[in-house]
Amino acid sequence: MRMHAWAIFPAAAVLASAAALAQTGALPPEQRAGEVGYVTGGVGDDEATAFKQAAPAYPLTIEVVRNQAGRNEYTNGAQVQITRRSGDVLLSARAEGPFMLVRLPPGDYRVEATLNGRTLAKDVSVSGNGSARAVLSFAGD
Repeated sequence: MRMHAWAIFPAAAVLASAAALAQTGALPPEQRAGEVGYVTGGVGDDEATAFKQAAPAYPLTIEVVRNQAGRNEYTNGAQVQITRRSGDVLLSARAEGPFMLVRLPPGDYRVEATLNGRTLAKDVSVSGNGSARAVLSFAGD
């Protein structure tokens, strides 16, 4: 299959815009846990918008919300864990907002989030060329 230069531009533009967001301080700095890089936050409308715009540059987007009266509300402070199907823990970190953008290799994973003593889990498959998404929605109190 022959690639045209114009076909590469959209992906390059997304990566460039994500890098620009990170440089301007709209996103918190990326952190590392072994082979996994991640950024977490999204508190406030501006930061949430920055996370949504940067998401296509990351293989996995995790969103932790609380469903209150039929509406999803942003959360803060969930403990997030990502494991391989073999049980190896790749990431265990506190979410500093409703979003966590994660750089990890292609594969099958289990994402768990614990908030206020309750745990939700979702299985995700991360491909080499696309973004996977895990939305964990806790029932409101």
